[in-house]
Amino acid sequence: MKNQTTKQHLTNKDMDTLKEELLRKLASKEELKKLATKEELKKLATKEELKKLATKDELHQVENKLIKEIIKIKTEIATLETKADAEKRFNLIMQAIDGLAAKIDSYNTEKAAVDHSLKRHDTQIEDHEHRITKLESVV
Repeated sequence: MKNQTTKQHLTNKDMDTLKEELLRKLASKEELKKLATKEELKKLATKEELKKLATKDELHQVENKLIKEIIKIKTEIATLETKADAEKRFNLIMQAIDGLAAKIDSYNTEKAAVDHSLKRHDTQIEDHEHRITKLESVV
């Protein structure tokens, strides 16, 4: 851009030249292609529409709420998994207890049968001893 010694207003051409010089210094063409143009920005939203959008603080609040909800859900899932594991263990223990109870029942039944049999034999032995003493007393 030329040094102007007299006071003159900048023309549109001067502004474009200045803009191009600044852009060359600030960014490459690839970086510039990524930026939105004025027309694209105008199409997106008006100032009033932009005011309706959420602020960074509001987005951070929502993000924090979501994080808290996720932590709460993870805790509930872990609790449910722990309860499921405890229930499985409880069921295994109950099955073992049921098996032991069945064995105890069968043992008690067998013991009662053996006791009954022994009582019957004791009675027979006493009967035989009684007969023998009778026979011995007769002889």
